[in-house]
Amino acid sequence: MAHCHHDGNCGSSHEETTTGEEQWTLYRYVDFDKATCLNELESNSLRNVLRPFHLRYDTSLPVLTSAVDEQLLLWIPFTQVVKLKAIAVIGGGGGTSPSQVELFINNEQLVDFSLIQGAKAVQTIQLAPPTTTSNNEWVEYPTKYTKFQNVQSLIMFFPSNFGAERTVIQYIGLKGQATNYRREAVETVYEARPMSRGTSTGEDWRNFRAVE
Repeated sequence: MAHCHHDGNCGSSHEETTTGEEQWTLYRYVDFDKATCLNELESNSLRNVLRPFHLRYDTSLPVLTSAVDEQLLLWIPFTQVVKLKAIAVIGGGGGTSPSQVELFINNEQLVDFSLIQGAKAVQTIQLAPPTTTSNNEWVEYPTKYTKFQNVQSLIMFFPSNFGAERTVIQYIGLKGQATNYRREAVETVYEARPMSRGTSTGEDWRNFRAVE
């Protein structure tokens, strides 16, 4: 399946399946026990959308929905230092898809709506309208890579959507690589779980989340 970068460059389906998917694996290093989402409609919804790349269009899996308004504030800590190359965000469609995301790193104190608004983001990304993407295309948003070399935690602030009362996110992809600064006990737990990209299914992912 081909994909299009935000700059319009498209890769071949062979390239995507052999190399692209292998880089969208930073969800494996998320510390889900500490990860936080403010203004989520259902608790612990963040782990629903930080999932394997090949399940990004699986509509049978739960989504992340905002509660009282359209804003969502995510804090994503990692079990080891990572380098973040790009992100992908697939919204719920129509006006519920987020229209912008602000990225912050290594600053847990900003996980507060009163503090995050007006704070200077490391990078602000305008997200493509849902009419420009479909199940055959998705958008990769490169980061300012030199500023995302030493990421211990990531804040994703979604301040707005395309006009709906609530925001819905189906999938968040984090592309990059982990460093050698590992917590060995945590790494062993991850290796024991069903992580095969070639054979796992949505049901496998539910089982994976169940033992988090």
